[in-house]
Amino acid sequence: MKSIPLIRYFFISFFMVVMVDADLSGMQPYIPQVVNPLSESWRWKHFPELEGKGVRNISEGIDGKVWVAVNDGVYEYDGYSWKLFGREEEGLNDLPVNRVYAAKDGSIYAVSPRQVFMLEGESWRPLIDNPNGFVFEFDRIRELENGSLMISSNAGVLHLNKRGQRDFYTSSIKVDELKNASLDFNWIRVPEEVLGGNDFTIVSDILVDHNGYVWFSLIIGDYGYLLKFRPS
Repeated sequence: MKSIPLIRYFFISFFMVVMVDADLSGMQPYIPQVVNPLSESWRWKHFPELEGKGVRNISEGIDGKVWVAVNDGVYEYDGYSWKLFGREEEGLNDLPVNRVYAAKDGSIYAVSPRQVFMLEGESWRPLIDNPNGFVFEFDRIRELENGSLMISSNAGVLHLNKRGQRDFYTSSIKVDELKNASLDFNWIRVPEEVLGGNDFTIVSDILVDHNGYVWFSLIIGDYGYLLKFRPS
């Protein structure tokens, strides 16, 4: 058997090295493509039942049911079907419902511009006596550790406790107007020196912190103010 000349062996080896190197240089390292799961449409669910209903607020009860405040009342969703509470014979006689709140004890509350309702069985019971239909523009609902509720509005904050007492935190300027509406509240005036001699246009939010203190967020003129106190 003839031996391969050295020069021929060299060229064959060089050619193989060049080919292998060219093949490797064309390869790219594999980089896995991470897909944002929230961009996958199957993870989202649309509820056509609520289209055009004016959804304003949602809350979940301790039993897992979802409650939705809408223009025409309150929807209850049990995971399978929707039920509307909105007929006047059900007691919900002031619309729209701006807020619905599921309390820690399982109670369900609904707030409209003129009234606060509590669901009892299949009907809603009004919780405040508002004979002249004073418009509060109720907004935020917060629950205190003792189970009582505080509800903010353009006129102040309504405090509903479990004993049935209705306290209303407001300014001295607003008290006379509210009294003329024949509202049966216990009036708690925010000290004038705390408000700097001014009046607020709305209590925009309420916070109940871990120490039991209550915070009010107020709008006075073009500025926001924070007040903090411990309810008695």
